[in-house]
Amino acid sequence: MKIQWGGDTSSGFHVYFLLDSTESEAKFDAAGEWLNTEMKLKKDSLPRNIKEGLLSSAYANWTIHAAFIIYFPQQIIHYRMVVISADKAKKIISFNQKGQLIKDDFSL
Repeated sequence: MKIQWGGDTSSGFHVYFLLDSTESEAKFDAAGEWLNTEMKLKKDSLPRNIKEGLLSSAYANWTIHAAFIIYFPQQIIHYRMVVISADKAKKIISFNQKGQLIKDDFSL
């Protein structure tokens, strides 16, 4: 397993690694407390309720470019996607475990 550390002591740390051939990143605050772990997902492995949430959102006609699962403390899970519109606009959107859109305010 290859591990690469990043970040600095004032803002926290990131560790990049492969877990079962999956690109992953764990984030820690400056005190070493775990903040979250993000893992890349294959688009076709998104849970059905997340796909349904996307189809019922304003991004139903956008194409998924990349997908990630994010694990937070207290067993909270979010799904983040990079989506692309027909006119090539890119946006990062996030859904909670229930398939509800919770964030769509980051354009690329």
